[in-house]
Amino acid sequence: MPYIVVRTLWPFSKREELIKKVIETMKKYPEDKTLGEQKVSATKSTLEGINNLNIWEVKKGKLEEALDRIGNALAMYAEVEGFTYHYEVWLTQIESYSKIGRKPPE
Repeated sequence: MPYIVVRTLWPFSKREELIKKVIETMKKYPEDKTLGEQKVSATKSTLEGINNLNIWEVKKGKLEEALDRIGNALAMYAEVEGFTYHYEVWLTQIESYSKIGRKPPE
């Protein structure tokens, strides 16, 4: 099962606006366990602002649907000035080895 890794960055000055947007987004896109499970939700402060790291383990056959959902949810933050994000798909070791026709070392 692949992972979707999402990194976001937003300025300290937008925290109240962002909190409101988080609540709005969570109401529109509540957690959907049929797509997968969130494994990591971590936050840190940097000189650039607040960094978030979220990792979801996606269920087999649900990658496209999960990517659409995450992309739509992140798009809701576009109106928060200074909010940026990046997301990508990571494969497990087993999946990456299978892509090259191999088994991972034991």
